[in-house]
Amino acid sequence: MQNAVEASNSASGQTAAIQATNQLLAAVAAQLAQLQAILITQGQAEASLAAASQNSAATASSALQATAAQVTTAITPPPGVTDTAHM
Repeated sequence: MQNAVEASNSASGQTAAIQATNQLLAAVAAQLAQLQAILITQGQAEASLAAASQNSAATASSALQATAAQVTTAITPPPGVTDTAHM
């Protein structure tokens, strides 16, 4: 790409009229390459975030199951209590 820009800059005659277009095309190509790099980086970040989220959810689920397994004591009302709807 740089060679084309350099050749355009050193051209004479009719080819010199195309110089501005070639320079614009080179600038657009560079911007597209930068955009592609940004999109790749964004995709990698999103994949990393999704993996971390899944890992966090799995850890939370595991902790919840472990806690639930430890809670085995049944709540029994004290003698004389008949309304246990709130327990």
